[in-house]
Amino acid sequence: MTEGPLKDYRYIGNNPANYVEFNNEVWRIIGVFDVKRSSDSPYQKRIKIIRDSGIGELAMAANDDRTHWTESNDEIKDWTNSTLNFWLQTDYYVKIGDYLETGLTEKSRMMIDTAEWYLGRPPTSLTNELQSLGASDYYVYERSSNAYNNNIRMFGDVGLIYASDYGYTFGKNVSNGICYSQMLFCREEEPKLSWIYNSNNTIESNNSPSDTWTISSLTEQKDQTEQLYRPLVIGSRGDVYPIYSEKTANVRPVVYLANKIKITSGDGTKNNPYKLSL
Repeated sequence: MTEGPLKDYRYIGNNPANYVEFNNEVWRIIGVFDVKRSSDSPYQKRIKIIRDSGIGELAMAANDDRTHWTESNDEIKDWTNSTLNFWLQTDYYVKIGDYLETGLTEKSRMMIDTAEWYLGRPPTSLTNELQSLGASDYYVYERSSNAYNNNIRMFGDVGLIYASDYGYTFGKNVSNGICYSQMLFCREEEPKLSWIYNSNNTIESNNSPSDTWTISSLTEQKDQTEQLYRPLVIGSRGDVYPIYSEKTANVRPVVYLANKIKITSGDGTKNNPYKLSL
């Protein structure tokens, strides 16, 4: 583990001992973070985990009668009103509909808690300077006040990883620096130095390389008055870049464990993952 900004503790490298059994599946521990569960609650140290494989390739914005989104009206402005967020907070969370196999069990729901998810993004003026953004840059922008309609954060039970979460897995001493400091150019052999990249290429129905959604985003200036939402993906080659929200990408749910959850056994290896208890 390595200590990052603001006392975040993260697992780095290509295959750290961060495997954990959760939801009757294999998940990975991203790290331990100071997290609020509501705007007026204190920060708590909580474990953040990500499913080791994806639950399928889905669009960030898709036709869904319940969210009233169609391809003809560009209503998706940020993560809060995306259909993917809606599905994760509802159907996936309660294990219904398309998520009868992969959704959260009742026991799993008892082990997690609502958490704060940051929605800041780089200023529109920086969109053309995407190649210069690294893990620490995304970390700052994700927590900045630059967000659509001042939605700088939301509170929810399920989310996705940040672009910075991926970049920090390389660390300053893990790679030659490109994947850490210039994430647009992270490709070829270097992405294999990240455990997040190495497990990105496995989804439930397809073992071929796939882009993977993050909760992070950019904005693109459509005209003088309108900005378009461009969510970021970790590309199949390892680079980080924006795509249209109607496109599909691999979905790896992320949750924060409740503060009361304890690790009771296991050593974090794939053959002996950590076991959790209420």
